[in-house]
Amino acid sequence: MIDKKVFKKPIILNNRSIRKKNINIQKYFDESNDLLFNSIVKLFKTKKRITDNISCPSCGHKEKKNIYKISKFFYDMCLNCKSVYVSNPLKKNILIDKYKNSLVDKMYIKMMKTGYMKKYNELLFSKYMKIIINDLGYKSGKIIDIGCGPGVFLEFIKKNYPLYDLYASEYISYSKNIIEKIIPKKNFYFQKDIKNFPKNYFDIIFLWGVLEHVRNPVTFLKICKNILKEKGVIIFLIPNFYSRARDLLGANTPTFNPLDHINFFSKKGVSIIKKKMSVNLIGPFLELPIIDIMHPLINSIKEERKKIYKNDSSYYHVYIMEKNIKVN
Repeated sequence: MIDKKVFKKPIILNNRSIRKKNINIQKYFDESNDLLFNSIVKLFKTKKRITDNISCPSCGHKEKKNIYKISKFFYDMCLNCKSVYVSNPLKKNILIDKYKNSLVDKMYIKMMKTGYMKKYNELLFSKYMKIIINDLGYKSGKIIDIGCGPGVFLEFIKKNYPLYDLYASEYISYSKNIIEKIIPKKNFYFQKDIKNFPKNYFDIIFLWGVLEHVRNPVTFLKICKNILKEKGVIIFLIPNFYSRARDLLGANTPTFNPLDHINFFSKKGVSIIKKKMSVNLIGPFLELPIIDIMHPLINSIKEERKKIYKNDSSYYHVYIMEKNIKVN
């Protein structure tokens, strides 16, 4: 049984002025914004229709109200579950093609190699692996990292937990040569649709910042459930729309990128998804309570953290889904 006190113990690492101290972090955010603007301009110059109009991805309701308009995209709030989503996202084939040929992700690799990001990720990954081992009892088994990016999580597991069999999937083209040096080529589902993965096969699925990218998150999670073994678990990290960072920064919060981050799930939205999937859900765990660009806007870090813990308003939420466990 997981001690619920751990929900209030996010990984804390000094992130004040990290963009000044790590030029590759600043470059990543600056160039991401430039590429976002240029990509949107280029996409909408075509005469073809490139977007869809959708209902809430969490609960399916159509009623909504607009929260932000970023370029030609609308972040709307579902009036039923209060999840926020891009209501006119890129068509699925265009979205997948964009992921395959992303230029931003090449800069992302450099950012992930900075000292700060390495240290933070080691602490973050260690926390959830301890939960997997000590609280859920998985001392070995098959782990798949879906949306593995440059493979930082895979490298961490390979180095520190060698008893696990590692698998991964990714659409981004640059990842192919990187990931095949970390895990066996046969274990890498490169640019493969998740619905074609083997059923009842994996013990643990990690989704580090994946669900905010997915057009149909409920369908996606149901497929994840199908590829899990009888008592498998899914660990997923998602950005929190209702974060203190968003309170202070509004539409300038770094996580708002309508070409990539199209879903922001409310706690009610996650609860609805849980019922649709008939799984047990543990969370939210709170991560990254204060991001670097919040510091000039706050007075007492200690007091801010207290409020954030009380209101579950950290930048990220992490949940654990358990398959075929009695639903609470």
